[in-house]
Amino acid sequence: MNSESGVSYQLRLNSDDTNVGTPIEGTGASISFMVSPLVLTTYNVFATNTTTGCENELTDISTVSVEPALDPGTNGTLTICEGETVTAAELFASLNGTPDAGGTWTPVLAGAGTYTYTHAATANCPAVSAEVVVTEEPALDAGTNGTLTICEGETVTAAELFTSLNGTPDAGGIWTPVLAGAGTYTYTHAATANCPAVSAQVVVTEEPALDAGTNGTLTICEGETVTAAELFASLNGTPDAGGTWTPVLAGAGTYTYTHAATANCPAVSAQVVVTEEPALDAGTNGTLTICEGETVTAAELFTSLNGTPDAGGTWTPVLAGAGTYTYTHAATANCPAVSAEVVVTEEPALGAGTNGTLTICEGETVTAAELFASLGGTPDAGGTWTPVLAGAGTYTYTHAATANCPAVSAQVVVTEEPALDAGTNGTLTICEGETVTAAELFTFLNGTPDAGGTWTPVLAGAGTYTYTHAATANCPAVSAQVVVTEEPALDAGTNGTLTICEGETVTAAELFSSLGGTPDAGGTWTPVLAGAGTYTYTHSATANCPAVSAEVVVTEEPALDPGTNGTLTICEGETVTAAELFTSLNGTPDAGGTWTPVLAGAGTYTYTHSATTNCPAVSAQVVVTEELALDPGTNGTLTICEGETVTAAELFTSLGGTPDAGGTWTPVLAGAGTYTYTHAATANCPAVSAQVVVTEEPALDAGTNGTLTICEGETVTAAELFTSLNGTPDAGGTWTPVLAGAGTYTYTHAATANCPAVSAQVVVTEEPALDAGADNDDTFCAGAGAMYDLTALLSGADPGGTWVQTGGATVDISNPASVNFSSAAPGAYTFTYTHAETVNCPADASTMVINVEAVPIAFLVTGGGTYCAHEIMAQSIGLDGSQSGVNYTLFRGATSIETLPGTGAALNFTAQTTAGTYTVVATSTAGELCSSDMAGSAVIVVEDCCVTIEAFVYLEGSVIVPQTGAYALPMRTTLNLSRLLPGQYNENAFEGNIYQPILGVAGQAYNVAPWSYSGTEGIGFDSEMMSANADAGYPATVVDWVLVSLRTNPEDGDEVLCERAGLLHNDGRIEFLSDADCCQIDQSQSYYVVVEHRNHLIVMSHEAVAVVNNTITYDFRDKQSYVSDPFAAGIFLRQKEVLPGVFAMYGGNGDHVSSGSEYTDLTAADYTTWVTNGPQNRAYNLVDYNMDGDVSALDFFLWSMNAPGFTSVKARVE
Repeated sequence: MNSESGVSYQLRLNSDDTNVGTPIEGTGASISFMVSPLVLTTYNVFATNTTTGCENELTDISTVSVEPALDPGTNGTLTICEGETVTAAELFASLNGTPDAGGTWTPVLAGAGTYTYTHAATANCPAVSAEVVVTEEPALDAGTNGTLTICEGETVTAAELFTSLNGTPDAGGIWTPVLAGAGTYTYTHAATANCPAVSAQVVVTEEPALDAGTNGTLTICEGETVTAAELFASLNGTPDAGGTWTPVLAGAGTYTYTHAATANCPAVSAQVVVTEEPALDAGTNGTLTICEGETVTAAELFTSLNGTPDAGGTWTPVLAGAGTYTYTHAATANCPAVSAEVVVTEEPALGAGTNGTLTICEGETVTAAELFASLGGTPDAGGTWTPVLAGAGTYTYTHAATANCPAVSAQVVVTEEPALDAGTNGTLTICEGETVTAAELFTFLNGTPDAGGTWTPVLAGAGTYTYTHAATANCPAVSAQVVVTEEPALDAGTNGTLTICEGETVTAAELFSSLGGTPDAGGTWTPVLAGAGTYTYTHSATANCPAVSAEVVVTEEPALDPGTNGTLTICEGETVTAAELFTSLNGTPDAGGTWTPVLAGAGTYTYTHSATTNCPAVSAQVVVTEELALDPGTNGTLTICEGETVTAAELFTSLGGTPDAGGTWTPVLAGAGTYTYTHAATANCPAVSAQVVVTEEPALDAGTNGTLTICEGETVTAAELFTSLNGTPDAGGTWTPVLAGAGTYTYTHAATANCPAVSAQVVVTEEPALDAGADNDDTFCAGAGAMYDLTALLSGADPGGTWVQTGGATVDISNPASVNFSSAAPGAYTFTYTHAETVNCPADASTMVINVEAVPIAFLVTGGGTYCAHEIMAQSIGLDGSQSGVNYTLFRGATSIETLPGTGAALNFTAQTTAGTYTVVATSTAGELCSSDMAGSAVIVVEDCCVTIEAFVYLEGSVIVPQTGAYALPMRTTLNLSRLLPGQYNENAFEGNIYQPILGVAGQAYNVAPWSYSGTEGIGFDSEMMSANADAGYPATVVDWVLVSLRTNPEDGDEVLCERAGLLHNDGRIEFLSDADCCQIDQSQSYYVVVEHRNHLIVMSHEAVAVVNNTITYDFRDKQSYVSDPFAAGIFLRQKEVLPGVFAMYGGNGDHVSSGSEYTDLTAADYTTWVTNGPQNRAYNLVDYNMDGDVSALDFFLWSMNAPGFTSVKARVE
């Protein structure tokens, strides 16, 4: 209220004039009283002049309305289950006091934390709030479902089941039902006050226990190698298949059958004792050559057997001529039949065939091939023809006598067939468009052609035509050509029409363009060119073509008249019409033209008849002028201040457009209303007018001065200031200066275009407010045992407030400066420091959160493992779980390797390759960075897994003596000595130098089908055609290359492990060339050793060979190789016993690809390949079966000793 100096003002209750507070002395300015009524209350003011003592009750009274304050309740606590999201209903129910509904919760509801319930500030009441501290009860984890396999008959244990759960189960649950064998077992953590029960299952299955049977006995034949099948059949009991036999299977001895321990069952075993029965000897295979047509004798056959055969056997089949005869000792009770073969071959008698005839073409010289094909019978190649070959005559074919056979001969009589003449090439010219005739073409052939030939292609016009006498049985086809060209014919086109404009003379160019077709230029037009009419275009006849012509009919199109130029006057602002313009044209214009530009006011307008196809455009103009008209402008508006009288000048200024002066205003000028401005009509123009609508703008009221008291630190609002103005202020004004705290604020309605600015003031004073300081927090690790000073967390707070614990397990805060947290459990502890509400200021509080951190959970370190040193296999290392907000550091010994943040799930560190023991340390990322060691460790072990192969084998082709057929050791190195191995250089001045290039990218023989081996072992053996390096670096004892591989399944030819090419030495040793030739394979497994050669039958070890001291060792030289003969057919080849107790790979296998089985067979296909590739000297040839560097009959003899034959070893091509 306004006051006077020297006057004391007392606020009183209007109901009974009771004084409220103490009097306030007047200042000559505005004063205010501060009250805090609880209900609607009316006040009056009693004024006393402090000089005169005069008193008076002021007439104005004030009513203070009280807005009820909303209650947020008081702070509370709530415990939920770990992982839950708290609901607003749960929080509201946890508030203490009597909170009013309708408030809001912050922050966004989630899990554990402090949530604030707030009633927002209203116009008269400040915001109020209360907090609920939410803590979580840890939820027990039962893990996720898992599986477990135990051995048949076992009872599962709780520890086995717990280990089989997936996830990160907590210990302490119970298993149901009672533990036994296979079945489904449920692991359960019972429900607590805040968390539901959780469970997971483990499905237990049983692995059947294998039976090795009981001990047995077996008798085999002397020299046999017992088989696993024989041993298995000799076991007693009911043994299960799939076990292994030890030691390596051989002859008599004790063999143990073992089922190895599995992950769930122990190993079991039984034994078979093997004894031997002596066996008869049928010798070894031999060969015998007789004369074609002889019958072999038993004595000759027996003498031809190799080895030391026992007498008394039988020969099959019945003895005759060439063939394979088998000598057999029949099977006894314990020994199988034994046999050896003698291959009997015949020396063929050569045949010259029978006499024949041959017809050749006149003039030809007969060839030896034509004569041979004309012989009757089945002549053998290789004979000679006499006399010297020429044309017709009698020729004799002769095979010279040999040591064993007389000469033989036959004759061919040769006659000649006459040859036809097609003439020689010619030329012919015809008229364009004609079709040439066969007679014309024949006439133009040169030479002396014989009639009766044919012409191609089909006769037409210009082109090249071929005259042909077809080939006969003995003479080839003959032909000659005639090239036909055309003389062009002139074209007059086809008849046409033309329209010209009336009065024009047609031109030759217009007529030519009007012809149809494709007329040629250069013709003449008749009659003389003029206007409409018919005109003829003619090309005269030439020596070869008749005259041609075409006509054009010319018609005329009438021409239109636009008249002549004229003039027209219109009124200013009018738009001229087409009718007015047409009337203004002079002359006799034709209707139907167009006016340009678009019709408007004054200007020049052109009337045009557009050009037609045949007539040009024509036009005439009309010039239009205007008479000026007065402008009253356009309607306008004007706003004046409420109560003013408008002036004519204001009205004229408010007209739109460009009004001319001199008009009059009606009605008489006053205030708001519509006023009309008019120019009177003239002789040529009508009256014109425009209006101005005048409105009034109301004058705004800023009210009168007032006062307002706010709380210290508040920023006054425009609404509070406006309410504090006296009078009847209009809304919409502005306050200055910028609203803040105490001060004088001016409310102003700014001047408008028509009204001046108005203003009033409100004086704002402040009541001091108490400060509880800012929220704060601190963190330390569980078990730290510190005494804590809560007051040290206060920042900028006024003293005198009160402390209350609002969250966490209860601690004693009777002395806030020394709170004991020694036994506090991990979690958040919340404390509130409060200054109570005053009359004018709201309560102020700050929250202090003490976070007692738990050390990270000790999860299990996983991973590690063992790998082979040569393959550098990174091993995974991780944890079976992790916590968000925790960093996990991997150590190898004391060396830090890597740090990963926790995710709430299992972690995997970067895979490691360095051997050592790895541990993990967990450190929380917030607060006190609490740390703990994770359980267990991961160990990486690096082992030497390299397996080398030591193998020995003989090749029959290098053991045999080619000239005698006998066998001798060591193996011959003929290819090496002759410098014929891949990459070697044979320098021979008499027979020529030979360079055997390295073969393909591998440099050896196995980079082609069926092996397609890509190894590069042979690249280093290259003489590069230099004499000084002729041997290409091959050791002198090298025989050839072989290909070695392993397999685990003897019947799987596609299984190729550790494939390596190696050098075969003359003692049978296979040499691999580098450390890279060691195999990286499972050393606990046994493997079959496979050896392949380019022209010998594949062999495989008779049994799987164990890895001993990183080495697989197998010697083919002193034992038979693998055979699979389940039906005891006895038809399969293994190795050849070339000397007593000495075995070699069968030679003669030169065809590997002609069919799927040829790689493992000795058949006629190998003979065919020998014939195709030979004869040849000094060569590294696939069919050099005896490996002497030549392809000759000696290779055939080696093949014939072994063929036909088959091995049961599966190869990759099958």
